[in-house]
Amino acid sequence: METEGIINHTIISIAGWLLGTSLGWGTGFALLSLWRKINPDPQRLSPFALFIPWRTIVLGLLMVNYFPIIPLRWLGFGNETGILSVAFVVFWLSLIFVLQSAQENQQNSRFWSWARTIAVFSVLLTAHFGIWGGGGLGFVAEQQLMTFDFASAWMYFAWMIGIALVIDLVIASGQLSVVRYTVQEKKAG
Repeated sequence: METEGIINHTIISIAGWLLGTSLGWGTGFALLSLWRKINPDPQRLSPFALFIPWRTIVLGLLMVNYFPIIPLRWLGFGNETGILSVAFVVFWLSLIFVLQSAQENQQNSRFWSWARTIAVFSVLLTAHFGIWGGGGLGFVAEQQLMTFDFASAWMYFAWMIGIALVIDLVIASGQLSVVRYTVQEKKAG
């Protein structure tokens, strides 16, 4: 085995994880603190707030780093680019986890929330595995990037983000139904 490769992989993984997690958790808790100042009574939150597509927004930001073109332009090849790319993804995933952990305590609503996150994230996974398996928009976007046709590649990424948005909002409709049903049961009981 190549010792240098193992060491570099370990450094990139751990440094990216520590940087991304610390920034993601810090940002997440700061946003929650700000949100609680704006809305001190979580029971007064409009059910339509479920339709805020923050998962899709995060997915879009992850798509920007799907092929780490921006860090490569800034830093070139090397550990710094790897650390920054890993930290970027871990930051957004950590932020998602913090925001989801602070949602209302209704277990059935939380399951819907987790299902939404997994469903939206599956769009990114499909793009990634499509490159290697030769299917889906990820494969087509990768072909465009390899020919330096960045405009077309970004168009395919935009389509993938659109797919994620539709999935996110459709599942939000189901989550809204569950929340309304739970509220009605609490009032009746």
